[in-house]
Amino acid sequence: MNITSTDEFRQTALRVMFSKRYHDTRDRRERQKIVQQAEQVGISQSDLWEDRGELAQAERQCGNYLVRLHGNTLRERTLAAVCAKSLRHLAEGVAALSRARGLKTSQIRNFFGQVRKVALRFRSHGFDQDEVEYLRVLLVYAHGRHQQALQFFYFACDRMLDRVTGRNDFERFLKALEAIVAYHKFYGGED
Repeated sequence: MNITSTDEFRQTALRVMFSKRYHDTRDRRERQKIVQQAEQVGISQSDLWEDRGELAQAERQCGNYLVRLHGNTLRERTLAAVCAKSLRHLAEGVAALSRARGLKTSQIRNFFGQVRKVALRFRSHGFDQDEVEYLRVLLVYAHGRHQQALQFFYFACDRMLDRVTGRNDFERFLKALEAIVAYHKFYGGED
């Protein structure tokens, strides 16, 4: 399996998340709730991976896709030029994978809070590329503290920050980050 689009990435990431949640839960009622949630996004119980090896391989493929993201999905020079649907699918997939890895909402919100502060400074003082680079430092720090949980979130944000060259790009990054936080919470991200 080789993931080639943000839509495939999203579907695979959702299957990984729901499969992990399903197999990690022994309670029959909780499993039924997980299947119902999966069906709401178009994933049937038969789509959930039974084999842990297949599940691990799918998760690796999602990681490989994020590593290749710099050159493939984000072909455009700037983030503002990337279509909204691609960013939404990317955000949903990253949130699902991060949820499957046990990422806590507070871990995302700490970085998100810093991004919001930079956005406020940009509105009052104008765009500054140094501030974007500082966000990368904060992202690396967070990733260092929670490597396993933040892996997919880190790769996606790092690739998107590569494309931020102006205020419009930064606003697009902020919206993508808001979408990641929202989808993470939607899929049951814990505090």
